[in-house]
Amino acid sequence: MEWSNERNLITSFFTNLEDYNRFCQKLRGLVIANNEGTVFAELEKKEGYFLYTLTWLEDQKYIGDYVKVFEPTEENIKVFNDGCRILAERLEIYITTNDEAKVPMYPTAFGELTHVLK
Repeated sequence: MEWSNERNLITSFFTNLEDYNRFCQKLRGLVIANNEGTVFAELEKKEGYFLYTLTWLEDQKYIGDYVKVFEPTEENIKVFNDGCRILAERLEIYITTNDEAKVPMYPTAFGELTHVLK
């Protein structure tokens, strides 16, 4: 079944390698919002990894995951943005059902880029 994204949730974060390089070199965190201002995505630098969070502002529901600091390649940007889309789909499930237990955790959204806290 194709997901329609009627809430206009954010499904990608970096548009190109330059965006990622600028983030890594100059920023501690980056927040983007959809055009309606109803959802925002945040990527924060932590100690050796990133935290990606997607928040639906209407009722403060959010979803997130830890991401490895990754090499700036087109493939890694694609994997990261695919993970953003997967988390948007999972946030839609959470918003619609109001039940965290119905949100799938596996496979991990960011695949090989997922950072596991120890």
